[in-house]
Amino acid sequence: MPCLRDCGVDEPAIIEDEFITHDSVDMHPQCHAAYIWYDRYTGGTELDRRLRDLMLNDFQKRYKRDISTDKCAMAKLWKEAGRVKAILSANSDAMATIKSLAFDIDYKAKFTRAEFEAACKDLKLRYADNITSVILTGGSSRTPMIQDANVNADEAAVLGAALHGTGLSRQFKTKDIRITDIGPYDIQVAYQVEAKNPGARPRTINTLVFPAGSKTGTKKTLTFKRQNDFSVKLAYKASPAPGLPIEFLEAEISGVNGYPEHH
Repeated sequence: MPCLRDCGVDEPAIIEDEFITHDSVDMHPQCHAAYIWYDRYTGGTELDRRLRDLMLNDFQKRYKRDISTDKCAMAKLWKEAGRVKAILSANSDAMATIKSLAFDIDYKAKFTRAEFEAACKDLKLRYADNITSVILTGGSSRTPMIQDANVNADEAAVLGAALHGTGLSRQFKTKDIRITDIGPYDIQVAYQVEAKNPGARPRTINTLVFPAGSKTGTKKTLTFKRQNDFSVKLAYKASPAPGLPIEFLEAEISGVNGYPEHH
């Protein structure tokens, strides 16, 4: 079972796909996403952070001054880390240069690919079982430490999107490739139950409608026995990432009062 490994700026994602082809012309090739795994703390941003910390420690060791709480200086280090990382992807060493980093000090230091990789040696991805091949994509796949790619990251994304978009359009005639994706998060519906007694505290019901791994585009029918207008909220069962909101959609159901009861 092939595995697509997306090494992007945020978190690397591993998608285990199942490709099905048929000899018959009446049967369409199919691609089913069978499994999704991701790690929010191992991506291009984390690589930048490790390189930024190398620069920070070097500056503080040489000049005996702490700039870790200086937001302006840390932003300059972060920007330079991204530039140096790109250079180290193609060269064995790179020079970091920041004018007036802090305390009117112009910072300049040389960093090697070996130093960078040593600082990131714990960033190793775990893989699922039953994988016969791995295809690396994403901008961070160019980092030599995780390179080993057998496709062009940019071309893979562009050609894949073009092929899928062409298949959805009615203006082009191409071989139909059926693609089935899955959602990585549990999604639930929340609504308040009508109080039976006046003044009673309303009770909120949370119903899981799309468990993690559900096919994208799946439809669910929910039945509500209500006499008055109400609202329904769609939310993740747990926050997908620190700081991100759980709720992402709220629908107001109006016109319920006075609607024919048998409907």
